[in-house]
Amino acid sequence: MPVSPGTIPAITNYQIPTGKVYWTDDAISGEFDLGNMVNFSIANNVTTKDHIRTYGGSRRIDKTVVTLATGEVKFTLDEVTQLAISMFALGTVTDNTGGAGWDIMQLTKTNFNGVLRIAGDNLEGPQVDWIGYVNLSPTAEFFLVRDNDDWNTIPLQGKIQFHAVHGFGHFTLRALHEGLTA
Repeated sequence: MPVSPGTIPAITNYQIPTGKVYWTDDAISGEFDLGNMVNFSIANNVTTKDHIRTYGGSRRIDKTVVTLATGEVKFTLDEVTQLAISMFALGTVTDNTGGAGWDIMQLTKTNFNGVLRIAGDNLEGPQVDWIGYVNLSPTAEFFLVRDNDDWNTIPLQGKIQFHAVHGFGHFTLRALHEGLTA
């Protein structure tokens, strides 16, 4: 049965997105709040193959099929914590002072796999949640010293992997206002 597209047009469909990000690592029990998130995006990457008909006086595409479908997430954190730095460093964390500090051994955990969950908490427009299984890696620099007064950030990306429960990830759209209907 087809799903209704909802109420269109409706000004309640306009969104200013905010949300919380959570991580469940394959190697650590429990779900962890990753703190303040500056941004989060998802991109689908689709590879297609065209079939070209060569008769009739000109070449024409008569069929296109998808040969590869992948996805990627990119997000930036700005709370400098041992978990966030270990994700960036692809490293393992050890307590070095009985709770007052941590050592993170860089590039010792090159398979940083787990479930990433985003819970939309915006006050304007529909709230969008997403959950998926990803392999994380850093995407840019982490600064130890800056030549300006900008806040530091921890840039991460993840390749979406197929998961028995989450597939290639899934969205949940929640109506914050009555204008959004199923």
